[in-house]
Amino acid sequence: MKNPALASIVFGIYALAMGIGFTVAPNMLLSIFSIPATMEVWIRVVGLLASVIGIYYLYAGRSNDLHFFRMSVIGRTLFFVGMTAFALLNLGPTILIAFGLVDLLAAAWTAYALRANGELKF
Repeated sequence: MKNPALASIVFGIYALAMGIGFTVAPNMLLSIFSIPATMEVWIRVVGLLASVIGIYYLYAGRSNDLHFFRMSVIGRTLFFVGMTAFALLNLGPTILIAFGLVDLLAAAWTAYALRANGELKF
């Protein structure tokens, strides 16, 4: 739990898996989360973007990139805030908060690991 590189790799695997799922079989995943199916390309674009982000996290973890880890804490926290705002403003379903919560928990793990190693510096 005190290894920020491991936190990055685990989150990278999650982002890559979700990204591939939303790129290849988006409506299957949407139905799991009770989000209406869509034939629009936007969900596949989001999936491709999540896959690329997952690759960044995997690379950063393997490279032990402390700068990336620090910024990811901020970025994933902002993602949680944004997803929660979308849900609270009725711009999307409340399940968006759960997607954001995964990011927030991963950000907290990374921050904890960085702090434990004396590396949480902004």
